[in-house]
Amino acid sequence: MCIKEPKDIFFSGYRAPSIIRQKENIYTLPDYDFMKKVMNLGGTPKELMKSQKLLEMFILIIRNDFKILENYKYKERKNKMECNVSVLNGKQDDIKLEEILAWKNHVSKEVKIYNFEGNHFFINTNVEKITNIINNTLTY
Repeated sequence: MCIKEPKDIFFSGYRAPSIIRQKENIYTLPDYDFMKKVMNLGGTPKELMKSQKLLEMFILIIRNDFKILENYKYKERKNKMECNVSVLNGKQDDIKLEEILAWKNHVSKEVKIYNFEGNHFFINTNVEKITNIINNTLTY
């Protein structure tokens, strides 16, 4: 079986994997407290909290996303990623430039960094620009 390796990978609003993150483990909180923390981060529509049906559909998905992130343990590897990497980031996010630049330690090919106006949820106000970057990158 032949597995095709990617030529390009995109990361959005995320530090390099080797950067140790502060862990709060909010995924273990009761539903109300958990969703209150999620809502305080911004980027989640308020309608989600107003609709019990929507909340029931999405809370497990959101909680599992946080569980994965909060339990991740970096393991150093000899081999670097053999593809180009594009890192998309909001200028007002709390991720420091050196935490983004550290992606270069994990990639043997090109690393491109794109900074957009906005916070961690910059993607919501930059959809067209991001779509153009992805399309241009994948059609070279």
